[in-house]
Amino acid sequence: MKEDYSREIFDGKDKFDDDELIKLNKKLKQETFNETQFNEAKYFHNNGKIRANHELYEGHIVKPLVGFLNSYGGFGNLYLGIDTGGSGKSKFLEIQPINKKLIRGDEDLRKLIFDKLGTLPFSHEKPRVEIKKIKFKSGNVFIVFIERCNNYSVYYSRITDYIYKRNLDEPKRLDLLESLQLVETKKNP
Repeated sequence: MKEDYSREIFDGKDKFDDDELIKLNKKLKQETFNETQFNEAKYFHNNGKIRANHELYEGHIVKPLVGFLNSYGGFGNLYLGIDTGGSGKSKFLEIQPINKKLIRGDEDLRKLIFDKLGTLPFSHEKPRVEIKKIKFKSGNVFIVFIERCNNYSVYYSRITDYIYKRNLDEPKRLDLLESLQLVETKKNP
């Protein structure tokens, strides 16, 4: 995993109890996290605005991963279960483990990723995905490293059919013309 913040965040451990989570959250308030071309953090909130899991998966998992794959370098780390307050804030706010009802484990997450990613033109080659799971009593935090396997495919979300590309610290949805230009540059580098 390139530019992996997990060692700084979790001190190399992969299992914590509730008391350790409180201590970890206090410690992290002084740390910084730069959301960049290659790193993004997302936490799962369910405050009534998200009506279906596919909306949550699109905004918090698929959109960032597609953005990483279509961008310069074609790789990135997605930290699921960490709140940084959004792009540009560059501060850890809180670790909020993901409820096991939403994502049971790393194999569920891997299946979800591969089911929701599409390529233009169609390719049987899947991007390289590494998932690190950090366990808490209340749920899990996942760190997903993704890297494209070739330079000729354009990735899109099968949920919305949107193409995203990373723009510095956040994924940007491409309009039709931008999408066609990206597909054309991939076909004729």
